[in-house]
Amino acid sequence: MQTGQISMKVSATGADLLTTIKFDGIEIYHQTPSSDAQLITHEFDDESDSPHLVEIVLSGKLPEHTMVDANGVILEDRVITIHDMALDDIPLGHLLTTVAEYHHNNNGQGPEIVDSFYGDMGCNGTVKFSFTSPLYLWLLESM
Repeated sequence: MQTGQISMKVSATGADLLTTIKFDGIEIYHQTPSSDAQLITHEFDDESDSPHLVEIVLSGKLPEHTMVDANGVILEDRVITIHDMALDDIPLGHLLTTVAEYHHNNNGQGPEIVDSFYGDMGCNGTVKFSFTSPLYLWLLESM
């Protein structure tokens, strides 16, 4: 069986935001990350012509996690950061910003929206990223 691997680092600006990562609906990570980046890896079957879905869920963000001044300027905020995401040790870099979607509602302050994802999650919500196997074919077609 041919396998592929997804990897990413997860960190947070505080220790009380819950992060769940799912691969094809299977939970592969469920913790409150710290400021020290933690490497997450997951191997999967890379032989099928089926799509794969990665979901990164942030929960537990509260209004008191964001400090603003009298002018509404954010002074301090609690966020998680996803960085160094790679497939088979090939960094996704800018490709991730073109294929990942950040679904959230500004922590209940607005309607459900779909944003671009640049690595930081500051609102309760879900980043969704899909790709197909075999990886190398998908990477060639996506670049």
